[in-house]
Amino acid sequence: PTNELVKDLRVQLSTQPVAWYKKFRDCRGIDVLLDLLAKVDQKYRNKPEGFRLQNEVLRTLKACFHSKVNVEDFATDGARLKKLVLSIDAGDEGVRALTYELLGLVALFADEGPAHITEAFDYLRYTRSVPQRFKCLIDALRLESSFELMANALVLVNAIINTPEELDERMALRLEMLSLGLDTVVVDIQRRANEKSSDAGKSSGRSSASVMRDILAQVETYQGDVEHDQEEFSDRVAMSAGRKIQNFRDAKDLFMALMAHVKDKDHVIGGFFSVMKHLLEMPTDKKRGPPMWWAIAKFVQQLTSKAKE
Repeated sequence: PTNELVKDLRVQLSTQPVAWYKKFRDCRGIDVLLDLLAKVDQKYRNKPEGFRLQNEVLRTLKACFHSKVNVEDFATDGARLKKLVLSIDAGDEGVRALTYELLGLVALFADEGPAHITEAFDYLRYTRSVPQRFKCLIDALRLESSFELMANALVLVNAIINTPEELDERMALRLEMLSLGLDTVVVDIQRRANEKSSDAGKSSGRSSASVMRDILAQVETYQGDVEHDQEEFSDRVAMSAGRKIQNFRDAKDLFMALMAHVKDKDHVIGGFFSVMKHLLEMPTDKKRGPPMWWAIAKFVQQLTSKAKE
């Protein structure tokens, strides 16, 4: 299909009655568009020849999202999101921005959306052979220049982390993103958004002020959810450690609680001291330190989750 043909389809979807869209949907038109998007990615991977067609396909898909019902219908099939997510790291900023916008709509308005989006990032990791499934997402927050794209990326972060009902699952997802530098990135985005919020009306699409408000609202949501989960975790730890930890970044408070946790438990004290001893040899340099300490954090979190089963 040519760019003009896809563009004509988009115009029809935007102007024809709802019955026309329903017929298009029933004929599996959305799946045909997603198949085309995946084929363009495969054939023109990061080549300018494919960017215009990708852009037109994504804009046409966006025209299908004109109601919450349509978004929910789209998100019922996880295979669709796996094809859509392939455009998330395209070599064209416009393609990436549209992809994040569509994924953001799915995360916000489809009940099954966030779970399928997480599966789609698993698929992206396999397809792109990247070491971490959320690396593209965190890199977008760290490196992209488009604030609208960052706003939609933050929507995805919050939706993915907060979908599970179980605290351990939320903490595991957050830990996975923290190991990629999410905390530092969120602080930097908050700073940039506050600085930019006074420059209203200079960006394309929605006004700059509106985009900044969206970003700051998503940052506030993220920080509030962290505090909520920390409070829930603190209450749970208090039952086993005998004291409530108010600040999980206070090393002394944490260690005292840990000592209270193993006090008078001779059957675990040997293993406890062995762990402490070997932690003293863990590297702390910038190159080797972070990945190894985060690996231990993930391993311990997984162990404690399994212990509750």
